[in-house]
This record gives sequence, structure tokens and C-alpha cells, in this order.
Amino acid sequence: MLSFLNRHRLAIGLLVLAAVTAYGLRAFFHEDWRGALVMSRIPWAGAPVMFLPPPAALWLASWVWPLLPLSARAFPGETLRKPAVLAVSCLTPLGWILNSLVLHLVIRESAPPYALWQVIFLPPSYMFAAAASGVPGGVGVVETLLGATLVRWISLPDAHVLLAVAAFRLITFWVWVGVGWLALLRVLRWPPAQAAAPEKES
Repeated sequence: MLSFLNRHRLAIGLLVLAAVTAYGLRAFFHEDWRGALVMSRIPWAGAPVMFLPPPAALWLASWVWPLLPLSARAFPGETLRKPAVLAVSCLTPLGWILNSLVLHLVIRESAPPYALWQVIFLPPSYMFAAAASGVPGGVGVVETLLGATLVRWISLPDAHVLLAVAAFRLITFWVWVGVGWLALLRVLRWPPAQAAAPEKES
């Protein structure tokens, strides 16, 4: 069991982070949950619910980390409490929202009416599938899950599913793979100048 955790600790961490993010997103956008959280009377008062779960999860994990065996620690628990790490984790929901906005723009003209929270909730679910599969970028896994979800949950017509999935993945994944390759080629071709070695004292 311990060896399994060691090999998959990054994937497990991503799953947990995606889970708490999905909870925050759904709590904010789902009308029933908003009513339960007393957000319906104060517009956008529940915005912290959307951004606080990831840093809260990291903060909790930082205190649990020392209880794990040494071989199960990827890095010191104090790292999870650094302000920079917590600040970046707050941006996780923003990434999901941007991905969801792309999906919404891709399918809105072809799909029957649907609730906005349905589209908002989809990207975190893809992180579960991609991280659990171990496939780089979730290639094939995300496409299959997205296509099935659009048909079964959003009721997108079959004739539009392939184009919608291809457009969504092109915009949110494959374009950025190309950008990464260009950046890598740039670094390999023109490596940064190495700092001059300090002169030895005479």
C-alpha cells in the first residue's frame, strides 16, 4: 500500500485538489447549494467558497504531512503553507472557469438549454479521469469522457459531438502543447548565458 502511495502521490494529490475545487465551484454555481449557503440574497457573496477550498486543503495537508512515513513525503509539509503556494492554488478554480467558458462557447449554439453549473462542473471531473489514468495530458481519456458526458448529460446532438470535443481540446490543450514545444526549442537553441564563475582571490 505504501509503495502504491509513493508511486502515485502526485496523482492522488491532483485528485484531492480537483475534488475540493469541484465542490467549491458547484457550491457557488448551483442554485440549490447557493440557497443553502445563503448566497442567493447577496450576489457574489459566496465567491470565497469558489476560491478557498484548494488553499484550505493544502493548509490541512501541510499539518497531516508530518504524520506520514518519511518515504511517503515528496517535500516538507512547510512547503504547502508558503504564501506563494497558497496564492497559486487559489487560481485553480479560475483555470476551471476559463476551461468551462471555452466549453460553453463551443456547445451553446448546438446544445439544448442547460444549466451553467453543469458546464462549470465538467472540467474538474476530467482532472479526476486524467490523473487516475496516468496517461500524459489525459489524451484519449478526456476526449472519451467529454464526448459521453455531452451526449448523456448535456444532450448534445450526436452530429456535433466530435466537432465540439475536437474544438475544446484544441483550444484548451493542443495549442498549448505547441507553445510548450516552441518554448523548449527556444531554450535548446539559445540557452541562457551561464553566470560567470567568481574570480578566485589572489
